[in-house]
Amino acid sequence: AIRRIQALYEKYLKQLVRVLDQDEDFEDEYRIVGPHEADPMNNAISIDSPVGAALIGKRKGDELTIEIPGGLSHLKVLSIERTERT
Repeated sequence: AIRRIQALYEKYLKQLVRVLDQDEDFEDEYRIVGPHEADPMNNAISIDSPVGAALIGKRKGDELTIEIPGGLSHLKVLSIERTERT
């Protein structure tokens, strides 16, 4: 189980995901990072956060509904790219 989790972290960390917030009709961009690197004010979200976890395994065009502290959020994935930016 630990190796599987480590493989997921290695595969998805540092991805830059552009999404359309379908509730507010605006585009946003998130960089998926480890829990200790999270900086939500700068759109660096933890892989363990509700949004970060929900984006795992998604592809361009996927739509998802995420339960967040303020209610439900409806997102559509516009693009995903790997980045080494920290």
